Amino acid sequence: MFQLFIYIGCGFILISGVALGAWTTPEQQRRNFNSEQPSDKRMRNKVATWSFLLALVCLAIAGLINWLD
Repeated sequence: MFQLFIYIGCGFILISGVALGAWTTPEQQRRNFNSEQPSDKRMRNKVATWSFLLALVCLAIAGLINWLD
């Protein structure tokens, strides 16, 4: 059960990074930033925020399970 929450938490961190464009070059980030509509930016930031919060929750649950064992 511990490993499941670790994997889910890591998956949500990856989703958050992809939504934010964290693993792109500066040129790609500039191109993406200048070509996006404001509504797309809001949606992208919302997805990144919620997925990061879910990652924190899952990793906290995994830590709690590990601590209780």
